[in-house]
Amino acid sequence: MSGHHPILHTYLLGICRRAGLALLGSRNAGAVLYCLIQMAAMSGMYAYVCRYLKKKQAPRWLQIGTFVFLAFHPINGLMAVCATKDSIFTALFAVFMIQLLEMAEHREGFFSSVRRQGYFCLSVFALFAFRNNGFHTFLLSIPFFLWTFKKYWKRMGILILICLGLYGLYTGPVYKILGVEKGNPREMCCVLMQSAARVYNMDNLGLTEEEKEIFLSIIREEGMQSYLSWFADPVKAHFNGNKFFENPGPFLKAWFQVGMRHKKLYIDSFLANTYGYWYPGNSDHGRDYVEYFCSEVREDVDVVMAPKLPALSEFYRKLSQEYSFKNVPVISASFNLGAYTWLLLFAFLLLLYRRQYGELILVIPLFMYLVTTMLGPIVTMRYHYPVIACGPLILFLIWRGKGEWIK
Repeated sequence: MSGHHPILHTYLLGICRRAGLALLGSRNAGAVLYCLIQMAAMSGMYAYVCRYLKKKQAPRWLQIGTFVFLAFHPINGLMAVCATKDSIFTALFAVFMIQLLEMAEHREGFFSSVRRQGYFCLSVFALFAFRNNGFHTFLLSIPFFLWTFKKYWKRMGILILICLGLYGLYTGPVYKILGVEKGNPREMCCVLMQSAARVYNMDNLGLTEEEKEIFLSIIREEGMQSYLSWFADPVKAHFNGNKFFENPGPFLKAWFQVGMRHKKLYIDSFLANTYGYWYPGNSDHGRDYVEYFCSEVREDVDVVMAPKLPALSEFYRKLSQEYSFKNVPVISASFNLGAYTWLLLFAFLLLLYRRQYGELILVIPLFMYLVTTMLGPIVTMRYHYPVIACGPLILFLIWRGKGEWIK
């Protein structure tokens, strides 16, 4: 078993699959069991979001809109039955955001309560356990946690050390006991390989023989030639991550030298690979889709699709695979990834304008998560799902003025 995917989610899938086979002799039964567990978990956590907004006396339009969005928007319905790590992780992220809201508003109460601090550590560990990005997001957010809660920096530092210690135990002794192998480190090198491949294909003569040799020692030529501006996997498949991390110096030096001469191509490479995350319009490679059913592209899917409501199944298939929503005014914006990114940016700038610097901690983790996804191989709906699901909480931040926080 590899640590490339979170093992807790992998075990959950495996247990449900085996339970379905053992109890009913059907892999489909295992899939149903997994979906029911995931639906119950997500429903509970999203209900917690709705309850929080009611408790804080958010405007009626936001309370009703949040309920309708989380309960009936097709994105949430699709993700509730999508067997990927992103679904439960996203609901956990929303709960984590509420904890940060409570921390920012009631700092003394939080840092004097062992129970609340325990919940914080458990929720952070859950983020680690259900997505590797959860750890990177938390790691990037640590300086902002310490700055925001500088009055309690010692206690905050202890909480951070506890969270990191739990992660170390989980990925260390626990992984070793379970025989889990470390994931391939090439996953974090998508920006490097994509920009190198772009220059190799678009200005090959602008590279020296030494630079070509260094690039090809890590990325096979077949990978360079299979470059796609919006999808890193074709190049990544030919990237020797182990060799790179044994001695990254020569590759990084060549990559930097090439970048100094090809700044525009490097910038173009990054923007092309992250296009869907920041462009608020429709695009061929924005990847606003959800992987509804993968049997057409993957041979290892052994769950038989036998819908009892063919019309509903076809509706979801067109919605998720054919982008049937993109030509519908207004509605299409609720599916667009870039719209949620700009909403997050607007909230960030508004907090700066209001000089609510302490409340920036509420959007920083979402920004840090967005950074980790923008360093990934492709733009897709499920990667951006935490930002989407936290949309109502972002609107709550925008609605709630500076006076309310002081009060």
